[in-house]
Amino acid sequence: MRGFYRFLKMNRHKRMNFIFDLDRTLWDFTIEYSPTIKCKDVKQNYIHASRPIILKTLQDEGHILNVASRSKVPNTCCFFLDVVYPEITFLDKQIFYTPEEDKQEHLENILGLNVVYPFYFFDDEKTIMDRAKDKNKLCHGFHTPNGLNFDTFKFFE
Repeated sequence: MRGFYRFLKMNRHKRMNFIFDLDRTLWDFTIEYSPTIKCKDVKQNYIHASRPIILKTLQDEGHILNVASRSKVPNTCCFFLDVVYPEITFLDKQIFYTPEEDKQEHLENILGLNVVYPFYFFDDEKTIMDRAKDKNKLCHGFHTPNGLNFDTFKFFE
């Protein structure tokens, strides 16, 4: 938890873009492969308790929250986002499937073609995160193999 609050302190007077993957980052499953999961169960069983706190704190600090997901079921993802994170406003939701393991098109739709400001990108798939960092020199990637939680920021402790 200390790492997250130290990270916040470092970015206190800057308005930053935060871009989050959905499946296995903001919730602990893949929506298109889990059709039997109900929204009411997601909040209790598939959302780490720190996620809403992290997102709400970032939002309250004035940062911009966005979503970049390669899901084949964008409407379901948007519905789950609204139900699971009702207090969180995601400025841009780029949710569409791409066959390659890449989210460059998603990122360009959010940030524009010429990225001039640093941004933070959170994804459970290391190859996607590494490609984003290779193609965008201002990308600060956070690999989230266990989803977004306070441990994601342990580097800052």
